Order: sequence, then C-alpha cells, then structure tokens
Amino acid sequence: MRARVTAHPVDPALHDEVAAALALRWPGQRVRFRSSSNVEDLAGFNGAGLYLSEGIEADEAITDMDDAIRTVWASMWNDRGFAEREYYSVDQAQVAMAVLVHPGFPSERANGVAISRNVVDPTRVGEIYVNAQVGEALVTNPAPGVVSDGFSYSTLDGTRFFYERSDFSPLDYVMTDAESEFLACNLMAIHDHFRPLLDPEEANPWFAMDIEFKLMGPSRSLVIKQARSYSFGQSAPSGWCGF
Repeated sequence: MRARVTAHPVDPALHDEVAAALALRWPGQRVRFRSSSNVEDLAGFNGAGLYLSEGIEADEAITDMDDAIRTVWASMWNDRGFAEREYYSVDQAQVAMAVLVHPGFPSERANGVAISRNVVDPTRVGEIYVNAQVGEALVTNPAPGVVSDGFSYSTLDGTRFFYERSDFSPLDYVMTDAESEFLACNLMAIHDHFRPLLDPEEANPWFAMDIEFKLMGPSRSLVIKQARSYSFGQSAPSGWCGF
C-alpha cells in the first residue's frame, strides 16, 4: 500500500461521489484512474503518453483513491509534459486535467495503440498502423530502451510490414495475422462511424482515429478501451487526392 499524502486533500464531496460510484459500478474490482487532458489531440500537438495513470487494487480502492486522483492531476505538470507543451507553444494557462475511471483489465496477453492511417506514410491508401506489446508492458511511454512491435497492416490485401520488433517476443510476433485483421476491421468501423461526426465535410484528407486496445485472457479477446481522433500536426499536400 502506498504512503498517504495528506497535505493536499481531495475535496470531501468529490471523494464521496467517486467512492459511491466505485462501490456501485465495480465493487471488489481493480480500477484504473486515467489521465484525460484537454491538450492531447490538438491540431499540431499530440500529447498522448505525456501524463500518468494510476491503478489501485480492489482492497485499496477507497483508501488509495485520493492518492490516485492527485497523481493523475499532478502529472499535468510533470517535466516532460510541461517541456513538450512549451516546445509547441501551447498556452500553459489553458491546460486542464480530467480523470477517467474504468475497471482494471486482468490477464492481459497483449496491449497496444492502433491508428486508422499509416503514420509512417499517411499517403498510403488502406493501411493502418499498430504498436503492440506483450502483456501489460507499456506502449505509450515504455521503459527506457524497450521497443514494441510497430507495423502497418493493409486492409486491401492483409499484408503486414514491420518497422520495429518487440524486445519481449523475439521468436514470435505480439499479434497474429488473424488478430491484426480483426483489429483492423474494428478500427475501420470506428473510423467510418466517427468521420461523419468529426469531419462531416471531409475537409481533412488525413483524418484518422486512434484507439487503445487489449487482447484479454486465454482466448485473447479484443477489448477496445478508448477511441479518439488522431492529429498528424500537418496538412495533406496541396492537390493530393489519395484518400
């Protein structure tokens, strides 16, 4: 159990509201407090992986809840987040941090991030890009020197091209061809659902959706945790019509 921090208490009303929600929705379950800032999907700035999330065990959910909230809120002002925003001239006075709470995911066989356009070469039609890692090893902000599988998958012919290979799966790929195909099918369904809502005029030829996913349990069932728009931070070349 982590050490208590009492110098900056969470508002009692907020504490009680969150505690009641945890008891109602996920009694006896591990939960995760996730960072969800307003400076992660801006045009020209993608802050994914800059901030912290905190998981707490079921028997610690109420006692450690305030520390988890503080940890997530405080990560808005960690060194890497502040420096990255300064570099991209983001107005520091306008940043804010929310906390998303969801149940924990035990028995992870793999986890990753997938984008509905190939980030290495977004002009290529019908390709997605995937970063995947074994188990719970982080993809968005890995330990120093740790590399994930990084590959493109063609929705046209099912081929995969690997840019990087995971340190933790030297003999096999993190995901099978069939798992990659199923992920791509779901990712493109999400892309097709949200594009009319987020880009109704199709003004952005590089429109893409970014998802976080897991493969769970012995059956390696696909769970999609989050979906949001992805910013390349630049515009498509003038006159380019390959989308």
